[in-house]
Amino acid sequence: MQEETNGARQLGVQSTPTFVINGQAVVGAQPFEVFEQVIEALLAGQ
Repeated sequence: MQEETNGARQLGVQSTPTFVINGQAVVGAQPFEVFEQVIEALLAGQ
């Protein structure tokens, strides 16, 4: 558990919910469209 907490802190996580998608943080309770945009942008960059 401590390892996960330390990893989250290194990513800049300061609140919940925070989702990390391929190293990119999505903070707060976001609608599906926000996750879709992040994922599509990451896939386009591959």
